[in-house]
Amino acid sequence: MSLIFRNVWELIAPHYLLISFIAPFSSYLVISASLPSFNFVLALVSFSLVVLGFNVTNMIFDLDVDKINKPRRPIPSGRVSINEAFFLSFLLFFSGLFIALLVNEQLPLVMLLFIFLSTIYNYPKFSFRHFPLASNVMGALLYGLIPYLIAHFVLVSYPVNYVFLVFFMGLYFVIASSKDFEDIAGERKVGRKSLPIVLGEKKTALFMLGGEFVLLFSLFLAALFNFVSFIYFYSILFSLILFIFQFKLVSRNYARRNSLKDLVLQSNLVTVSILFVILVQIVFGFSSLL
Repeated sequence: MSLIFRNVWELIAPHYLLISFIAPFSSYLVISASLPSFNFVLALVSFSLVVLGFNVTNMIFDLDVDKINKPRRPIPSGRVSINEAFFLSFLLFFSGLFIALLVNEQLPLVMLLFIFLSTIYNYPKFSFRHFPLASNVMGALLYGLIPYLIAHFVLVSYPVNYVFLVFFMGLYFVIASSKDFEDIAGERKVGRKSLPIVLGEKKTALFMLGGEFVLLFSLFLAALFNFVSFIYFYSILFSLILFIFQFKLVSRNYARRNSLKDLVLQSNLVTVSILFVILVQIVFGFSSLL
């Protein structure tokens, strides 16, 4: 029993659930400026299950890459068969859709959109992942657009806040490359062309940091000239401080090791990037309650 639990735990990769909670939650706060309703809690549970299903299918279609980069994972190690993994992903997708139906008629459509996008991203015959910006586009759609749509369709009567929709999508667009660093060796061998492979590791890290700064500075100008509420002005300043901390941390690791490779292997870049986006979204979300 403990072995089954361990295999399922490794397949669903629950450590990524924090994003699936924070992204819709912060969008909800920005849209409504109020605490979540019970329906929204159900929507969060639904989205979390669908994200876990995506994590499983991602490991299924990443088998060739994981044989090189992460051979101890359940599927490449032989502890779990592909059919068993497909069954688990189907169960998670079905459960997520069922709970979405309890909320309203629109939410299951959003979940189906997530499943569709994640499928065409993973399915080898579409060859979508051979494009350098594939993970960036999918990061923006799956963790920027979809969470916002979840909050929007729970709060049907509220208008779309296009400034923050673009801002949140932009953040996930630029940090999505951090995940590609971990898989460089395997993706290069199977012919994929992620951004770190095409541009190189250092230039990709600079692209991420530069993109974050441009987004924050653009929002700073939007608040300064009253395109968004001035209550976000101090949130932007705080986020810029977080950015400086992130920049120093990445730069120090790079200088110390003289290569991003060691940094990548320890997943520091992934962790720092994800934490940055999560903290920024939390700050903006709770600022909306003021």
